[in-house]
Amino acid sequence: MNPDIPYLLIVEDEATQRQILTEYLSRQGLRVAAVPDGRLMREALQAEMPQLLLLDVGLPGEDGLPWRAGCASATRRWASSW
Repeated sequence: MNPDIPYLLIVEDEATQRQILTEYLSRQGLRVAAVPDGRLMREALQAEMPQLLLLDVGLPGEDGLPWRAGCASATRRWASSW
């Protein structure tokens, strides 16, 4: 893990889209992690806060929009720890 390389988290349930985004953004020099659902997103956010989050708002079983508020809250906690 190199902190000088921006870290991006992709939350996308569609495997093909997730793979295309991951491969493309990795080739652009970003550190990329990708998860298929909100549960794994929460685990990934607890492990490391990304500089950018690409969030699918149409996740099956749960809308991605409510996660936006949770991410904003997590970002505020992370920023306040500096």
